[in-house]
Amino acid sequence: MDIKLIAVDMDGTLLNGKNEIDQRTIDVLQKMIDRGVYVVPATGRCPGVFPKDLFRLNGLAYAVAENGALIWNMKTGEAMERIGLPLHVVKEAVEMADRCRSCSEVFVNGQAYSDSRCREWAENPGHDENFVRYFRENHQWVDQLSEQTELLSQAEKVNLYFELEQDGTDAKAYFGQNPSLSALTSVGRNVEITMAEADKGRGLESLMEHLHISREQVVAFGDQENDLGMLKTAGIGVAMGNAVPAVKQAADYETLSNDEDGVACFLEKIVLLRFNETV
Repeated sequence: MDIKLIAVDMDGTLLNGKNEIDQRTIDVLQKMIDRGVYVVPATGRCPGVFPKDLFRLNGLAYAVAENGALIWNMKTGEAMERIGLPLHVVKEAVEMADRCRSCSEVFVNGQAYSDSRCREWAENPGHDENFVRYFRENHQWVDQLSEQTELLSQAEKVNLYFELEQDGTDAKAYFGQNPSLSALTSVGRNVEITMAEADKGRGLESLMEHLHISREQVVAFGDQENDLGMLKTAGIGVAMGNAVPAVKQAADYETLSNDEDGVACFLEKIVLLRFNETV
């Protein structure tokens, strides 16, 4: 059966170690788009902080953003679906980061908001260059974020970034014990909090229904635990070579790492098999 949709995680999957998309990957994905295949970013990020390299692709139509809490129409710049968090959860998470002298960001309708004090914290010389660049790009800086009740009441997702690994472990355990919430890790010592039903797999399934696409027509790529749902939803789930063990175990196939054009390498084989042509 022909492939109609490619769902691809970004950090650690589509993006290499320099937070860039290699030209080989751009070329392969563009060829798929030009053939009428939907290429769908499926990410923990919100649209406001999508990497610039992503927009080298022409014809992107949809994204499963914020770990599935937001289904985004990339042509209109509007939400198709959103799953909001309760205000008390958002406030508690932001206040927890403040107490740990760490950083939080909240995603509201496609934009990322963070406390003004986090700008200096994020640019600490001890932080990874990619992390610093992420916070420099397209964040909205707000004074005393924890007190901005109207803004926080509209949040779909909260990200917490901790200096100490134990703080991150404790936060994940604390929010994870609430069955109505999802608390996942995708990079470093972060904790990503959404409603439990906000899963990349559920978001992908919703988009598939909207587009009348069956699971057999879907390929999904991922590397972290927040990708597990969509790898199981897709007809073909592909783990990156750099994926965590749980993702490799859940996937149907494994490709090369994100620094070795793993997405492009696998899709070239799919193109050759399904479309009978070279890339």
